[in-house]
Amino acid sequence: MEKITDTNPKKEKEEEQVESKVKLETETSSIRVVREALEALNTGDVSRVHEFISPEYFNHESQVDPVRSKLRGPEEFIDTVKNLRNAFADLHYEEQETIASGDKVIQILNITGKHVGNFFGIAPPTGNNISYQGVHIYRIGEDGKIVEHRAIRDDLTFMMQLGIVGPASPEYEQLFQAWKGFMQSQMSQPPISKLYADDEAKIRSLYFQMIDGWNKGSGDAFAAPFAEDGDLVGFDGTHLKGRKEIASFHQQLFDRFLKGSRLVGKIKSVRFLTPDVAIMHVVGGTIMDGQTDIEPERNSIHTLVVMKGNDDKWHIAAFQNTRAQYIGRPDMSQALTEELRKEL
Repeated sequence: MEKITDTNPKKEKEEEQVESKVKLETETSSIRVVREALEALNTGDVSRVHEFISPEYFNHESQVDPVRSKLRGPEEFIDTVKNLRNAFADLHYEEQETIASGDKVIQILNITGKHVGNFFGIAPPTGNNISYQGVHIYRIGEDGKIVEHRAIRDDLTFMMQLGIVGPASPEYEQLFQAWKGFMQSQMSQPPISKLYADDEAKIRSLYFQMIDGWNKGSGDAFAAPFAEDGDLVGFDGTHLKGRKEIASFHQQLFDRFLKGSRLVGKIKSVRFLTPDVAIMHVVGGTIMDGQTDIEPERNSIHTLVVMKGNDDKWHIAAFQNTRAQYIGRPDMSQALTEELRKEL
C-alpha cells in the first residue's frame, strides 16, 4: 500500500516566514548593539557600556599586552576606548559595510585620526595622520550583548603612515613581528602597577556578574559569584548564609519589590590581604522600575571579601551592604549620586 504523507504547504510556508522574521529581527538587534559600541569608540562616551558589552566580553586584540590581556567585560572595552582616544585625536571609525549572520556581526571600517599620544610603545607621538581599513568581527551572546571581538587591520599601511616603516625598509620584518606581539619581550612595556593584575581582573568581574544577574531579575545569576557558603548582610541587617539562600531571597525581591529595577555600581578599589584573599570597595545605586534616574536615598557602599577557593577560582565570601546616608552632609550624598550617574 502506498504511504500517504500529510503535508500542509501553506502551514510550512507560514512557519518559514515566522522563522525568517525572527532571524531578521535577531540580526537587526545584533547590528544595533555593534553600532552602539562603534558610537562609544567615536565619541568616547562609555556611560552605557554595560548595556551592550557582556560581563564575559573577551577582546582578542588585547592579548599581546601583559596587562590588558587580563581585562574582561565592560572594563576591558572602556580601557580600549580610553587608550585609543588618548593616542589618536579626532579618532573616527567610518562604517562602510556591516553584515550579520547567526551570532556574528562583521563590520568593514575606515579608521582615521592623528597620532598624538603613546600607542603600543610608539613614542614620542609622530603627529602623523592615519587612514586605513580594518575589519571588526563581533560575536553576540545569548543576552544580546557583545561577548567577543577580534580585528583584521591593514597594519602595514597603518605603520607606514606613522613613519615607523617604509616600503623598502630592511627593518620591516622585525618591526612588523614586534607589532604583532612575537617580539613582545624585546619592546619597552608600561610598568605593571598592580602585583596581582590577573587576579584583580577576575575579582572585578565577579561584581559585574552580580550586577548583570540583578538587572536580569535572576536570583541564581545574582548569587552565582558567591562562594557556596558565602555571607551577605543587607542594608537592613538581614543576614543571608550560603549561595542557595542568597539566590532564593533575592528572587523574591526581584519578583516583587525590586521587579524591573536596575543596579548601577562603580568599583573604587581592590586590595589584596594575601595572594588568596582581597577586599573590594564599591559604590552602588538603584534605578527603580519605570524610572530613569538613580534614587539617592538608595545609594549604598558595598564591601566585599573575596577568596580563591580550592578550585583555584575567585568567589565572593562576604558582602556587606551599607546605605550611604551621610547624615548632616547632603553634599556628599549629592556627589555620590553624580558619580554613579556617570556609570549609566
